[in-house]
Amino acid sequence: ARLHEVQVPTLVIWGEKDRLLHVAMADVFHKGIKGSRKVLYPDLGHLPFLEDPARTAADYNRFLEEASAP
Repeated sequence: ARLHEVQVPTLVIWGEKDRLLHVAMADVFHKGIKGSRKVLYPDLGHLPFLEDPARTAADYNRFLEEASAP
């Protein structure tokens, strides 16, 4: 209910094989946070940053570069 209050660049990262929190929650966060970016990993689960740290770090670094660009 308070997602609309988030006023900072936000990257929503989600594994489509997450068995703890359904992948549909990624859309809830993405739609609720204005201007957010969503990245889904079809082959990963609940902890993408542990399951594929290189890929998630690359996506995060790209997001940071885009968020800080003038």
